Amino acid sequence: MAHSSRPGRQLTQVDLWSVAATSALVCLALGVCLAVAASLTWVVIDFLNPQPEAGPSPVWGLTFLAVTLTVEVVLGTALATVAAFFYNLSSRITGGVHLRVRDSAGPSVVEVTALREYRRLRAALHRCAAVRLRPAAPAGVQVRQVAGVQGAEH
Repeated sequence: MAHSSRPGRQLTQVDLWSVAATSALVCLALGVCLAVAASLTWVVIDFLNPQPEAGPSPVWGLTFLAVTLTVEVVLGTALATVAAFFYNLSSRITGGVHLRVRDSAGPSVVEVTALREYRRLRAALHRCAAVRLRPAAPAGVQVRQVAGVQGAEH
């Protein structure tokens, strides 16, 4: 339920070129992370393998990595762009997403109530922990409180 008196924005369309460029950069960054992880894994496996000629060659590994990264970047970019295209289609029917900007009037009633309950629960937990974590005196020892420090008398 949107109120006309409250400030807000209506997100009705997404620029496909911006989505494609952003998703390509994100997929490229994830691809670099994947390349570093695969390279480290390859080095560890190569170090631990007693017979280096038994495993696949490094050329095969680099080729597989390059193909995987290319597919990941192209497919990730394409899927994000298609998702943005479908969002644009659906927002024409539904009107998009309404984003409301909060004013600086202060916290809502729900936030104040939640914070009050959080503080009450935290105080109760501190009291419970103080009672349960209080050290028990050994048999035959009297414990007395002296200026905020516990001392023992024999």
